[in-house]
Amino acid sequence: MGPDMEARLVSSYAARAGQLGGAVAFRPPFDVPGARVAAIADPAGAIVSLWQPRSRIGATLVNDVGAVCWNELATTDVEWAKSFFGELLGWQYEASDRGRTTIVNAGRRNGSIRAQTGQERGTAPAWLPFFTVESTADAARHAEQTGGHRLGPATEIRNGRFAVIADPQGATFAVFDGQTDP
Repeated sequence: MGPDMEARLVSSYAARAGQLGGAVAFRPPFDVPGARVAAIADPAGAIVSLWQPRSRIGATLVNDVGAVCWNELATTDVEWAKSFFGELLGWQYEASDRGRTTIVNAGRRNGSIRAQTGQERGTAPAWLPFFTVESTADAARHAEQTGGHRLGPATEIRNGRFAVIADPQGATFAVFDGQTDP
């Protein structure tokens, strides 16, 4: 696929996001070395980037120490988000007994959508990436030693433990130790 076709592909997804109630965020689709990117906002305002590979295909390693293992959307309207991303990206969903909706893409679970909690209300809906670490406690401690801070205590879940961290500029992410999908 040539660069012109790639540009049209990303642009068509960005345009479709607008038709579904979202919007292009910041600026029109643009090139980065080895790829084309479009930042979009879903109907509730959560921003995510679409990646069209050229020579850089994106993440080839997932669910391993140091790599992304999960993405979670906290939103004001779960059903709207499911409809938007299902129509835009073809995602399917599995209901959870814990109030989360698991995202299934190409047959693999790779994230979830959940309603914002009471303490999150009043903040913009947002995606939270999770990274696999050997030890949540060690990773959180290291983040604090290097200018970041924990946004709450480590939390035990069915398949492991996670902690939410803000980096020195305030960007948030989670670290996770436990069982990931193969």
